[in-house]
Amino acid sequence: MRRGPDPRITPLPPVPDLSAGSCRQPGADPDWWITGSNTREQREAARAICRRCPVFAACETFALTLPQSDHGIYAAMVPHERERRRSELRKAARAAAARRPSAWQLNAAKDVCSHGHQLSGGNLVVTTNSRTGRPRRACRECQRRWARNSMRLRRLLDRKAAARQAAVA
Repeated sequence: MRRGPDPRITPLPPVPDLSAGSCRQPGADPDWWITGSNTREQREAARAICRRCPVFAACETFALTLPQSDHGIYAAMVPHERERRRSELRKAARAAAARRPSAWQLNAAKDVCSHGHQLSGGNLVVTTNSRTGRPRRACRECQRRWARNSMRLRRLLDRKAAARQAAVA
């Protein structure tokens, strides 16, 4: 027995309050907003009403979340125009992500490490990241501390291993 919603069915997004929309006012024929059941003049009239609607922004946001199978006119857009707008928004998001500086570019702009040590002069070490091969600025003081702690940990582990072997023997 399956519980919960069927994962194969995509639920429709919640409908925002569009009651103040121009399409809901007296005199606006509801058939104008259903593509396929109207004439070109009726579609253009519906789109003109949409463009000056007081809830246009909310309707546009809702329209861009609708599945491709919905054939109505929302926010003055028919289905293929909504798909084109979604594509434009995805491209803009990818372009914005590409313009964001990466972690290594941000590291190059830093003048102190995460522990507050200055990244300049004798305290600056430029290393290469072993995974990406990119140069990385590092703090010499933090590297020394890391090496000391690693050495201490290695010695401690070696002592524990020797003690275990002595206990077994």
